[in-house]
Amino acid sequence: MHSTAKIHLPRRQRGLALLVLLAIVALAGTYILVNSLSTSRTALTVARTTKNQAVMQAAKAALIVWAAAEASQPTSGQGFQLGALPCPDINNDGVSDYSGQNCAGLLGRLPYKTLGIADLRDASGEQLWYAISSNFVRSTNNVINSDKQGLLTMTGLAPASNVIAVVLAPGARLGAQNRGAAGINTASNYLENSNGTANSTNFVTATENVTDEVNFFNDQLLAIAHEDLFSLVEPAVAARIQRDIVLQYIYNPSPGTSNNWTDGGGTDRSRYFDAWGAFPFAATFASPGSSSFTGVAGTREGLLPVADLSPNPVSSPYYLWSSGSVTQTGGSGVVWNGSTCSTTNSNSRVQCGIWYYYAPTFRMSGTANKVGLSFVQLPRLTDVSISGSSMSSRSISGSLNSSGAGIVNLDATMSYQSGWTYATVTIKNDNMIASQLISTGDPYAGWFNKNQWYKQTYYAVSSGYSGANTGCNITYPCLTVANLPAPYADPKTDTRAILILAGRSLNGATRPSATLSDYLEGQNASTGDYSFEHAKSRSATINDKVIVVAP
Repeated sequence: MHSTAKIHLPRRQRGLALLVLLAIVALAGTYILVNSLSTSRTALTVARTTKNQAVMQAAKAALIVWAAAEASQPTSGQGFQLGALPCPDINNDGVSDYSGQNCAGLLGRLPYKTLGIADLRDASGEQLWYAISSNFVRSTNNVINSDKQGLLTMTGLAPASNVIAVVLAPGARLGAQNRGAAGINTASNYLENSNGTANSTNFVTATENVTDEVNFFNDQLLAIAHEDLFSLVEPAVAARIQRDIVLQYIYNPSPGTSNNWTDGGGTDRSRYFDAWGAFPFAATFASPGSSSFTGVAGTREGLLPVADLSPNPVSSPYYLWSSGSVTQTGGSGVVWNGSTCSTTNSNSRVQCGIWYYYAPTFRMSGTANKVGLSFVQLPRLTDVSISGSSMSSRSISGSLNSSGAGIVNLDATMSYQSGWTYATVTIKNDNMIASQLISTGDPYAGWFNKNQWYKQTYYAVSSGYSGANTGCNITYPCLTVANLPAPYADPKTDTRAILILAGRSLNGATRPSATLSDYLEGQNASTGDYSFEHAKSRSATINDKVIVVAP
């Protein structure tokens, strides 16, 4: 039997081996610790980024909803601006800060109280900051519609242009930033690089750096792009056009439930179809930047005819009388067929000399030029006068002819006279003016005109409901619209007139443009076929919103 010899290290060598082993264990522990710390730091960074993205998305959603919501803004005149955003909060009280009609500053904290939301905080516990493009501030100084482009840009990791607003999570304090009482409202104490420059229009996105004091950076940014805002705002605009423009000034589907026409002051509203029995001709499509928006006889597709053709109807009358006539329609007695009519006061009055006896009912008609070329109000009963006798049961109605003229009919009964009596009846055109639909100060239509949404509103009318025609048929078909939401039929085939809100440009073309396809997509870009389509959901290929005028 052999025995194995045991090797005995000297005591000194055994000590060295133990030290080496301990060193290896320590190195391994250090590696594990460093790796664990690195993993934890990465996890913390991811968690912080995720938290910040969530609160910034909430802020972005609140801003967009505010821009599209009716409740957040005035509902009258110029002050109502769909698509407008609030000013930032520059004094840390949660409320937008204005200086007159402008923002007190274009960069500040998110005005959470103005938005009606909670005080959103980033992962470091700081309030969110917010920057706005100056031309999207809610202000009567601004014209805001889908053609307006944002003035802000982003560079770095997430470059972008045409940015309307930016939400910023500032992160923890870095370096010499002073977030005490003296620096609490100074942006550079929270935001780095140009992000912290007052009224900056360029914002930087970069990798987080909290170790190199020369290049400190921990801002997180989220842009509100043009598409983000107007994808929600445009449907709201279309709904308001239906309510404020169509129902108030163009067509009332329930004429028995409201006043279509009253005989009061100058603010009375006249629904065009109720007054004239047809719709005006369209303005020929041309660049909305240079169009006169004046209808052209026989034109049934094009721009909305919202020209104010008679800014001062008394001193510079536009809708001039060209002829007049009088006929008996009933009652007792006789209207002599030798009664004559003429125009006076430079054709601003139509006047009939009427011989009659007893109490005949008669119709006096006058033809006024160019009434079918814009949204023109019907004369009021206060525009009618009589000398030599009196009238009762008076009413005024209108119709159009194929040249775009308006025929005004006065139906009345003469007061009883036992013998032949001569009376002079006059109708003025003083109130035959452009509808309040065209006014920037009107309580219903002011926002539409002030913000020039009419430049993005296409108009089409069945030839059966324009000019002298009074219904759709084989010769004069109604319009067909596909993809309309309930309760409309799909497709709807009996439409008399429509408006189309073109919305933002989808093909990247510079607008205003004289090319129809720079505004409308799909079937809507093809003219003359009576067929149209509605964009019922968000799409990269069509965003046209059809507003059914009638029926």
